[in-house]
Amino acid sequence: MTSPHGEPAAGCHLSRPNAFQTSLEHESESLWQQHRWWAVTTLTLPLLVAGVAVCGAWILGGALLVRRMTVTVLASAIAGRFIIWTGSSQPAHFSSAQLAMLVLVLDLVWAVVVTWHAGVLFRTPWLGRHLQAIAQDGRRLLLRNRWMKRGTLLVVLCFVMLPVSSTGSIGGSLLARLLGLRRGTTFLVVLAGSVAGVTSMLLFARTLAPWFEQHGLVVQYGVVGLLILLGLLVTQRYRALLAESQASRSSPMESEPS
Repeated sequence: MTSPHGEPAAGCHLSRPNAFQTSLEHESESLWQQHRWWAVTTLTLPLLVAGVAVCGAWILGGALLVRRMTVTVLASAIAGRFIIWTGSSQPAHFSSAQLAMLVLVLDLVWAVVVTWHAGVLFRTPWLGRHLQAIAQDGRRLLLRNRWMKRGTLLVVLCFVMLPVSSTGSIGGSLLARLLGLRRGTTFLVVLAGSVAGVTSMLLFARTLAPWFEQHGLVVQYGVVGLLILLGLLVTQRYRALLAESQASRSSPMESEPS
């Protein structure tokens, strides 16, 4: 029987695009067959945390606070940790500290679900395609930068700390599995990276708070919006470079006569 924390998934699967997904799917099946109690725990605990957060928001602020929290969660999917910089001391807004705590909880929830149940998530309609794209980006990144395999923990830690939405706990969890980390180690590294990333963004937010308050919410949201746009542009450009690099590597092999 295998450990409930799982074996290294895909450190040796970089040369085969579908091997990583297949490996994670087999891991998920093994987890449910051999360690059902752990599979249920790692799936229901994040749902329980989300339920407690929603109930707490309802008790403290009713439907209005629940709607505000829902909008903030959806916005963080695009803004990443830059959402922390939109915090305000005004009563109608979340503070930077509250946003930092919300982002950290979201990071940990996704880290648990993706680390132990990525194989199942790959089969879901929309989320599965999104995870496949992230895994493909990670595979291309490692093929282009082989040196990353020599500093696995530090690479994953720094990757998770990046504030853009395309990195974070989801991308970091998949990258860690691509590098061959066990599930327990993956979660701990992603946890450390999330805490470090959220803390650094919160410190920046508090440093910039006096300047934002002086210039108003329009400037504050404008600066955050520009940073998000820049992060998305850089991410898209780097993805294009990775795709071009992979195409240039594979084209000579495809052109060779059999």
